[in-house]
Amino acid sequence: MRASWRPAHLLLLHHPPADDLVDGGLGEGTGDDLADPVTLAVVGDAGGVGPQVAAELADRFAQLALLGTGVIDVEVELVEHSLSLIVTINAWNTIAGGTRTRVPPVPTDRSVVQATPGQQRKHRMTNTPARHELVAAFRDLHVPGRPLLLPNPWDIGSARVLATLGYRALATTSSGFAAALGRLDGTVTREQALRHAADIVTATQLPVSADMENGFADEPASVAGLVHDAIGVGLAGCSIEDATGRSDDPIYAPRLAAERVAAAAEAAHGGPHQLVLTARAENHLHGRDDLSDTIARLQSFQQAGADVLYAPGLTRADDIKAVVSSVDRPINVLAMPGGPRVAGLADLGVSRVSVGGSFAFAALDALVTAARELLDEGTYAYGKPAARGRQFARTAFDDG
Repeated sequence: MRASWRPAHLLLLHHPPADDLVDGGLGEGTGDDLADPVTLAVVGDAGGVGPQVAAELADRFAQLALLGTGVIDVEVELVEHSLSLIVTINAWNTIAGGTRTRVPPVPTDRSVVQATPGQQRKHRMTNTPARHELVAAFRDLHVPGRPLLLPNPWDIGSARVLATLGYRALATTSSGFAAALGRLDGTVTREQALRHAADIVTATQLPVSADMENGFADEPASVAGLVHDAIGVGLAGCSIEDATGRSDDPIYAPRLAAERVAAAAEAAHGGPHQLVLTARAENHLHGRDDLSDTIARLQSFQQAGADVLYAPGLTRADDIKAVVSSVDRPINVLAMPGGPRVAGLADLGVSRVSVGGSFAFAALDALVTAARELLDEGTYAYGKPAARGRQFARTAFDDG
């Protein structure tokens, strides 16, 4: 049974000597005996702990989210030899047999963790905006007529490239991520999707929304549980679609579809930590070119509490305009060949433009082109774009 969220309380500790810290936890009172949702604040003399151990300690806490425990925030700062770590956890893992997870040990290789006196180093997440700031920023980016361009990375590297290019928010792609795993869309598991979302969240300082498909469940309560877990991994938003994943009955009945969105909206907005919920009407991706039904579904999703509405597959300007004018929520449009350009979508009042798996498959095509050149021609023209990519990687990627 999934643990329900309870308000966090503050637990202030001074961590033990570095040997104890790196040996397997934060010391007395913070291991297996810690049963309640908590905010941990660890402040004190680092006793030889350097930047890498500080970073790895935060990463270990972040891994709790992937084991069923929602990590709200992780902040760590190392100034000279003083370590400050704050971790907010919304629930201990009670999914598997009621057992709680424990922070894995931090590596003890002192040769790479010594801090130089006077040196100030911060972990990547220290300067990351607080959760509420990311959610508010993401919400505010949805402006009719000035659409947010929301690219869809498929791994950590592509997320950092897109952030370096100047995009203001990111969203995962179910099809692109599935392709990165050598699989087709619709075959990724709930756990894999959450783990992937957590990776993209920690890859940059941008707000991230996640494609959570149909919530990996039919029942509204289970969809709500998925949204709670999405909040737990630090997402600023997520989408829930009305596609069933079944070829013989591809779209949920209108009433059930609306109930699922209502449950997701309650989970997204009902607690101290929230996210921006996008509700998707999938008719046009499943051969159901029924605009009236699509609009009716989007209107019901608005009434159910969705923040953003999305009907992927629309390419005709008149259809997009009809959708925009029929609801009072921001509209996301999937960028597709044959559809209006971004400027045209802005004129139609669109608030967000995403690309789905297109960037991932464009990258796959570049790989196929280069590989075929080597295999069929024995030439190396791919070396020029490879050099450009390598140079950009030096800009976008860190050395840690």
